[in-house]
Amino acid sequence: MITLESIREGAINIVSLEETVLFYEMLGMTFKEVGPDRYAMMVGTQQIDLTIAAAGMQPAAPKKNADVCLRAQTPMDGIVKELKKYNVFIENGPVERVTKSGTLNSIYLRDPSGNLIEVSTAG
Repeated sequence: MITLESIREGAINIVSLEETVLFYEMLGMTFKEVGPDRYAMMVGTQQIDLTIAAAGMQPAAPKKNADVCLRAQTPMDGIVKELKKYNVFIENGPVERVTKSGTLNSIYLRDPSGNLIEVSTAG
């Protein structure tokens, strides 16, 4: 199992709550209902609210709705191994990124709604 450290940034629109729950639970996140038909993903005390897009709603984002970056405690080789176990396609990486908080190793993948997800570890 991948152990996430924190949510760096993000807001997210989704198409399917069920597919989203399965995908992000694989990454170690939990879910809670925050109101009638309103849900959020949790990492510790940090929260990303989910907006469920209505079927056929226009205009719709063609490929991605959001960019979300997650920090993980699990070493990058363990993350890659776990994702391969679930047949998750890694779009890019691992690659080294220099940020204001230091060097990170990152991989990029898409969630079931097409959102771009970066999973990073300390470099």
